[in-house]
Amino acid sequence: MSREFILKLFAVFLINFGGDELLFWKDGNCIAGKISKEREEVLLGYKLKFFKYKLGDSSFSYTVVDTENFCISGVSFYENKRLKGALLKYRDSVIDKKVFYSDGDVMVWSVSRNKSGFLVAGGIKRKNWDCFLAYFDENFNLKRALSFNGFQEYFYSCTEFKEKTYCVGRIKYKENWDGLIVELSENGKVLSSFTVGSKGKDYFRHVKVIEGKLFAIGRSEEEGNSDVLIYDILSGNYYLYDIGEYDYGRAIEKYGNGYIVAGETRINGDGEGFFLLLDEKFNPLRAYIIGGYENDGVRYLDNLFFVGYTYSYSFTADGLAGIFSENFKRVKVKRVFRKLNLRKVNLKLKEEILRVEN
Repeated sequence: MSREFILKLFAVFLINFGGDELLFWKDGNCIAGKISKEREEVLLGYKLKFFKYKLGDSSFSYTVVDTENFCISGVSFYENKRLKGALLKYRDSVIDKKVFYSDGDVMVWSVSRNKSGFLVAGGIKRKNWDCFLAYFDENFNLKRALSFNGFQEYFYSCTEFKEKTYCVGRIKYKENWDGLIVELSENGKVLSSFTVGSKGKDYFRHVKVIEGKLFAIGRSEEEGNSDVLIYDILSGNYYLYDIGEYDYGRAIEKYGNGYIVAGETRINGDGEGFFLLLDEKFNPLRAYIIGGYENDGVRYLDNLFFVGYTYSYSFTADGLAGIFSENFKRVKVKRVFRKLNLRKVNLKLKEEILRVEN
């Protein structure tokens, strides 16, 4: 399928600034990603108008929040071989920023809204990676920072739900990884923490509230191949789906009476972005892919608007943005039934001291 055919048939856009452009997150009018040319720089978008922003020696953004008035992007950047974090407020350009760092590396995976402002989630590394949270008010003033130590773990995503905060990610277990789910009180106290996993590499990359239900989405690996994993946190039910090789669920949204899941897969050796349609009981209905002849992926879905990347239409990566259509190429999907193990895990909470500067 040619680039011109995709652009004509579907509402799909390629973002190219002459380097490697990858889009990782979308919320409302706001998009975040990175561009790699001579160096990695943050790539920020507002209403599909993009600009680059430089921090430190190299920088990138995996997350953004639309506050209706502004976009708030969470950024990680290297400076003097140390990984630091930042919050950027922007629309057509950056209006305000706040840099934060510690005596270890700080990785920002997610920024979300909470009652008092913004919650930054990710990891902090000294000897090993630990889960990390930083609470900021609406003016970017730091209120509190916490780490949660088990063995080696990250938070990838957090959301508020019924006076609590739920964070998901991954944690090292034996020689592999398990998906991690942590329930927190409003003041950061761990109420419960447990893992979901198999004998392979299992991750949760996103947590989402949909009509009073709470879902964690990611992947579960079995014998070197992975399936899409959805875990219903409130009921304890989980669902697995096989589309291609190395299936990886990254986002879930409401779709009709059921749901739509987006992510990445491999079919016939090529990376593809996928869209999986489910009914209200999580039975698979149909699956679709978007991509060309090289590696492509969908990294996030906001309603039906998706962002990701493609290597199929130039010698470098292009940012990929568009609206899902059931005119995309249809592929097979099947439900997978296998047992996953759930186990409680103890995480030690620690107050962190961050250095903060403008």
